[in-house]
Amino acid sequence: ERFEFISVITTSSELNKLIFHPELNGIQPGPAIPQPLDEKSRQVLLVDDNEINLALGCELIKLWGHHADTARHAEEALQCFRSKEYDLIILDIQMPEIDGIDLMKMMREEKPDAGFPIVALTANIMHGEGKRLIDQGFDFFLDKPIDEDKLKTILQGNLVKPESVHEADDTVPGDNSVDVEGSLSLCADNESLLNQIFEILLREIPGYRNQLNSAQEQSDNSRIALIIHKIQGVTCYVSLPVIREQALEIQRVLLKNPDQDVKSRIQDIIRELHEIEKRVEEFLRDATLSAD
Repeated sequence: ERFEFISVITTSSELNKLIFHPELNGIQPGPAIPQPLDEKSRQVLLVDDNEINLALGCELIKLWGHHADTARHAEEALQCFRSKEYDLIILDIQMPEIDGIDLMKMMREEKPDAGFPIVALTANIMHGEGKRLIDQGFDFFLDKPIDEDKLKTILQGNLVKPESVHEADDTVPGDNSVDVEGSLSLCADNESLLNQIFEILLREIPGYRNQLNSAQEQSDNSRIALIIHKIQGVTCYVSLPVIREQALEIQRVLLKNPDQDVKSRIQDIIRELHEIEKRVEEFLRDATLSAD
């Protein structure tokens, strides 16, 4: 059985149109992927090295009665993969040591005749990424942030695999450091989950600052690019418009010139991390007072 995970490197709000009327998006439908007619709980393996991404993705999967196993790296994912049969596997592309593409290929080699789909989960919204992932061997790709309606449709729907790829919209949200309403929407309007994710974010922010300062002191642009990519990935699950735009701009600059001096831009990111930390602390403090 096959499912379609459509583009979380960002938007694809036209998912239903893409699935049921692909010609409206200029996409010619490929062969239909068989789906069982009965409703059942799906077994899903979600692999991501980011704690926030795992928490949100797992919560959404479980929300509709499906089972989710999670793994933070390739070795852990392969242990799950070898011990259990899954209906759907979702792999983050950017992971240390063994990335999502290599992990997908390893899974294909181990179980070449298995019928489960493998979906690429990516925060990289650069043009052409979706086609590249499909060409590499993924069944579908999903852009961040995960849209709960898309995920629900993927888990329950009768989907068609497109022959061509509809790229994500490269739009950037507004100008607030922390968009609480937007973050709540990304959490399926689950206030408890939002609090949990904000608490995780608070724990991670000092590490991001320290890593960026260290990489900047060493003028290590390769390391800077990895850290910035991780920060931008977080903004796919928590609405942080200012730092999202800053991170995307640094990625564009380094893509054009990997040796470009980005020190001033990194300092802007570090200052924004302080601002986010302050606002999230205020939100959690107010939430605690309201609960009391």
